[in-house]
Amino acid sequence: MPTLRGESRAPGAHPRPSRARLAGRLLAWTLALVVLSAFAAYALLPAFAKVRAERWLAQELSRPVSIERLRFDPFTLVADLESLRIGKREGEAGG
Repeated sequence: MPTLRGESRAPGAHPRPSRARLAGRLLAWTLALVVLSAFAAYALLPAFAKVRAERWLAQELSRPVSIERLRFDPFTLVADLESLRIGKREGEAGG
């Protein structure tokens, strides 16, 4: 069966999507990746960084370290740390 351009296609063959449709799909996938990346940066990155920072600081300082909350804004690259607690070394006398 000839198409509008005169080419013939096998029966049941799917027509190629138009460039506008492909551009729309590409835009939709790009937007979805941006949204997922923003979600990961806001929700997952602070939790991951908090655990890593506590471990790293505890190892470097040889003291127990706890962070109550860590927030990160990926668009302004601002991190906000709440309630950093550095404990005494093990065996250190209280005073």
